[in-house]
Amino acid sequence: MTATSIIPRERIEALLPSLDLIPLLEAGFAAYSRGEVIVPPVGELLLENPPGEVHIKYGAIRGDAHFAIKVACGFYGNTARGLSSSQGLVLLFSAETGEPETVLLDGGLLTDVRTAAAGAVAARQLAPPEPRVVGVLGVVVAVAVAAGRLAPWSTGDYVAHLTVEGIILDDLARNDALQAVAEDDSARALIVYLDSPGGSVVGGESLYRSLRAVAERKPVVAVMGDLATSAGYMTAIGADRIFARAGSLTGSIGVIMQSADITGLLDKLGIKPETVKSAPLKAQPNPMEPFTPEAREATKEVVLDFFNLFVDMVAERRAMERERVLVLADGRVFTGRQALDAGLIDEVGGEAEARNWLADQHGISATLPLHVVEIRYDDGVWREFLGSMLGKTVFSERLRLDGLVSLWHPEAW
Repeated sequence: MTATSIIPRERIEALLPSLDLIPLLEAGFAAYSRGEVIVPPVGELLLENPPGEVHIKYGAIRGDAHFAIKVACGFYGNTARGLSSSQGLVLLFSAETGEPETVLLDGGLLTDVRTAAAGAVAARQLAPPEPRVVGVLGVVVAVAVAAGRLAPWSTGDYVAHLTVEGIILDDLARNDALQAVAEDDSARALIVYLDSPGGSVVGGESLYRSLRAVAERKPVVAVMGDLATSAGYMTAIGADRIFARAGSLTGSIGVIMQSADITGLLDKLGIKPETVKSAPLKAQPNPMEPFTPEAREATKEVVLDFFNLFVDMVAERRAMERERVLVLADGRVFTGRQALDAGLIDEVGGEAEARNWLADQHGISATLPLHVVEIRYDDGVWREFLGSMLGKTVFSERLRLDGLVSLWHPEAW
């Protein structure tokens, strides 16, 4: 069991002057606005004799190594006793094991500091005439400030953290953000947390190549969550080392193109589609036309070309014979334990193990703060991004990497 450290208020007061709180809170606000912060409803306990209030707050930043619980007390009769009316503490737990690691006996100090700094952030952000979107963040930022988990990009070395969730598509803004990480000498390493069933061929390849560009300058580690299949696995092999939970699902090395032939249904409805095109294989497969043997063969050649690309990438990055990869690349999924035995991953573990590996193999301290990689979208990029998802037709005719979840499954959004 990990020993729990207790940090008294005096030490917290000594540490606070060394922290630039404004950028810390802005980083927290940005994480909240991007949906990376988990903040449940506040717990409240009202006492009558003597009168007092107890507020319990909890918070976590996705991908962070810790989560926090804060207890803030307000006993208004304390001033008559020569005591502060504000009391409290903060508990910091391991997000991997749930073990308590640190107790911050701040006596309510961090609440006051957080409130003052947040007011300064709001004033600075709202002062310009242009409207800005400002997220609202509570306990997570206060705890991050106290524990040193968040830090501005310019205050020293750190470990960058990128979360890749859901369907993987080509994302120019994400590529730019990863290039910035590669060029930032303060970023000692990059941890990529993956929880994705797959995505488009181009999306997986683009993210893979962006990670390899980062890896040319600093170590990159992939950590799999529940799911890292297909394009998710293609992304993972862009890292220098791959970690997965024993119960993670990965693999699904394969390519699929799906369409539908509804000509029989249309015939029953008395509808006859008419198409004028330059050649028989134009717009094939097409649900409005029968899937001819020639069209099937041409489509198969495209699918196999992408499949061979995927197999070659796995063979190169996992140092396997191509014949061995072909045995594994039949579309099946693997648990984390099976993937380890098959050589598809390097170790069973999570982000704590990833930090330990970075420390052991690259001398990158496990106490360096994590910085979430910021991906900035403007309106034009969002329109392009949504357009790439919606496509031009009702039917899913995009070539994409095979995965456990269909590209258009509602729960995947």
